[in-house]
Amino acid sequence: MRIPEGKTRTSGGDRTHIRHARRTGHSGAAPAVARRTDLQRLADSSPTVSQLSEYSQLAKATVTRSPASAATTPPLQPKLLSKDRLNVVGEHHDESRANETTEREIAQSEAGGGYWTEAEFRFHPLGILENDAGNTGSVQADPHIYRIAHRTQYMKKHASILKTFSVTVGKLLLLPTPMNLKFEHGYKPTLNASLRFINGIMDEFEQIEIELNALSGTDAQEMEFMQEHANFIELLKARLPVLMENWRGARDAVEALFEDKMNEALWRDVKQKVDSLLDAGVDEVVAAGEADFGNEQAIMQKRNIVMNTAAKLRSTEQGVWKIGDEHARDIMGRGKDLPYNLMDRDDFYKEPRYAARLKADD
Repeated sequence: MRIPEGKTRTSGGDRTHIRHARRTGHSGAAPAVARRTDLQRLADSSPTVSQLSEYSQLAKATVTRSPASAATTPPLQPKLLSKDRLNVVGEHHDESRANETTEREIAQSEAGGGYWTEAEFRFHPLGILENDAGNTGSVQADPHIYRIAHRTQYMKKHASILKTFSVTVGKLLLLPTPMNLKFEHGYKPTLNASLRFINGIMDEFEQIEIELNALSGTDAQEMEFMQEHANFIELLKARLPVLMENWRGARDAVEALFEDKMNEALWRDVKQKVDSLLDAGVDEVVAAGEADFGNEQAIMQKRNIVMNTAAKLRSTEQGVWKIGDEHARDIMGRGKDLPYNLMDRDDFYKEPRYAARLKADD
């Protein structure tokens, strides 16, 4: 369905790699101005509204740099791609996906070698240099099972917003205020947010499905992970088709509101659908993931450790391996004297010699 002008939907990709109402209105014959003021406070204090900006910033995983003092700090030397060793470069996944052809050309001309997406890079645990075409002994530098577990944490963020959306709508349903005022100061701010985060959860389910289908046990590491986390994998395989279908129903219900915004019965229907799906679906998947892998920080560290190990063992190879910018910056903050060339997203996209050829998303 095409969303009317002014409404938004989420996209997939690095994906990028997202984020509720306290106060009821007066009852009885309170003046319209008082009712409007109460509803405005409700809307203004709603984390569903206030956290959208914060969550968007987290999803993009950008870096805020402090301005250097010219008097005390010498100018930083630009970080450039190297032809002498492996380059590991941070990215916003959607941005790099849109620029992949150009990025590959830059990797060839400026780094003198190959180009790997986050999921494509492989390494041999014994440090044997080999190509990526299924050689015996090579393993994934970013294992599918860790990627799946991390996606359940992204889904948890979307779900936390939707839970507060439900609380907000629940309070609005109880107010005796005229529907036009309730919509303008309460329902309206939650409408786009609800669709945004329902789409966000669906994006994560779809990506998990892709990662599950990629699990094939083609290397020793993957086989070990599949055995160790067999219950988690089987749970996902059993629940995923039904959950995806049910969340499509919730999305359809929200989209119906765009056509009939003043129908409070539809708002009640959406709240009931979202509550049911959060309780019976998302929470179960998130809990299973955390039981096996820990919280988001723990999962991030597991991925970063394998990525850093892989890059060290293939540090002498020419080319560019693109990884999520959060991974690049975390490794950068913890690692010293790395044998490979590590750059964050801004090092690459804001360097003039590369920026002129790339279409940045900021």
